[in-house]
Amino acid sequence: QRVASMPRALWAHAAAAMGGKIYVTGGRSGRDGGNSVNSNSVYVYDPQANTWTHLASMGIARRLHASAVVGGKLYVFGGFGDGNKLITAEVYDPTSDSWAHVSNLPSARYDMVAVAL
Repeated sequence: QRVASMPRALWAHAAAAMGGKIYVTGGRSGRDGGNSVNSNSVYVYDPQANTWTHLASMGIARRLHASAVVGGKLYVFGGFGDGNKLITAEVYDPTSDSWAHVSNLPSARYDMVAVAL
């Protein structure tokens, strides 16, 4: 089966699974170099319907960040913003399609992964 294409090409994004769907956050659009920009976009892929849906955007555009699901909510951490390593973290609530800031990381981090056990 052919999987539906994402609404836009992204790289350096993060992905996590929740409720049988795949959530893709942030990343960078365009080619590496002067014409690429960080993204705060969030997309969810539903493999049953083979569709992508654009969700509420994160508060901060980021790439090279980490994401993980805990307690039915999606958390994103750190990453690289507009020229800066990020210390911030956000949580997405799928029931309200909204983001909220949560406690910062102890120090700025990027190019990492997160795993919930």
